[in-house]
Amino acid sequence: MADGMCYYIGLDEAGYGPTMGPLVIAATLWQAPADATPDTWYARLAPAAVEPRTPIGRQRPRAAADGTPPPCVIGDSKQVYQSGKGFARLEHSALALLRWCGIKADTWRELFRRLDERGFVDGADLPWFARYDCPLPLPPAEDAMGGAVAASTAALQKVAETAGVSLRDVRCRVLCEPRFNRLVAEYESKGRLLSLQSLALVREFLVLRTDGTSGRVYCDKHGGRDHYLNVLYEVLAPEWIDVVREGRDESRYRFGRPFEGWEICFTARGDRLFPVAASSIVAKYLRELAMVAINRFWRDRVPGLAPTAGYPEDARRMLHAIDTMRESLGIPADWVRRQK
Repeated sequence: MADGMCYYIGLDEAGYGPTMGPLVIAATLWQAPADATPDTWYARLAPAAVEPRTPIGRQRPRAAADGTPPPCVIGDSKQVYQSGKGFARLEHSALALLRWCGIKADTWRELFRRLDERGFVDGADLPWFARYDCPLPLPPAEDAMGGAVAASTAALQKVAETAGVSLRDVRCRVLCEPRFNRLVAEYESKGRLLSLQSLALVREFLVLRTDGTSGRVYCDKHGGRDHYLNVLYEVLAPEWIDVVREGRDESRYRFGRPFEGWEICFTARGDRLFPVAASSIVAKYLRELAMVAINRFWRDRVPGLAPTAGYPEDARRMLHAIDTMRESLGIPADWVRRQK
């Protein structure tokens, strides 16, 4: 790595609270100047990337009158997309981020397999995924959206080159209901599942970069907890861990060999940091694509069924409506509903 450069890893999830659909955890790997802390990246990457609270960040992605490509909207995915509103912004930003690091998938199955091979194999037996596929971007606006994504990716790469910020890789964990339920039973809590699976993604990146390079990992706090020492030892198993700080705002740790030079920060409102927000966008996009498949499967079989985003109250409606059909198809209940 060039002198003065540092690796950064951003972590976030989508689907921790819902009853239906997968939990998706995303990790993004970055390289940037060591003095370019992630809270400065919005300024460094403007105008190619903006926060969702800005006026242009609330608009549907379209080129400006002078031909300037639409910016990528990077922030808490819940601010970028809400069920039934804002999917174009989410898709445009997710696909531009993925193409930035060389991940170009033309279909849902191709993207799922590229981001999480194990999750793809695990989900292959689920009837709503078994024969499902769709082009990306989603129809009916795939041609216009595809052009906007390509232009925005080029603009982002150009600005990022000047800023010295590069997105190197993206990986995900897609935990569909059967695997989610098995792991919750094994780990004895949903919170431990989130921490252990998130840190397993971090480890995948770290083991490839034990050549003396330094790095920083940023993520949201898990369940508002302040203490993470035990799970860090459990998953990463360094020779030692230095507790820099454990408190309400952030909990920060430094690692010994083989990950010396690396530290991790669990921070409140982590999605205010660009690498975490980018991971939030990718995780949400992959989850919402999965929900398209789930909703299509059941709506094709239950006339008049309204789609669901999978959150508890509406999931109860969906689960009640599909129960007779589910039983007639021989689909186990824990394939469609999480236990926690």
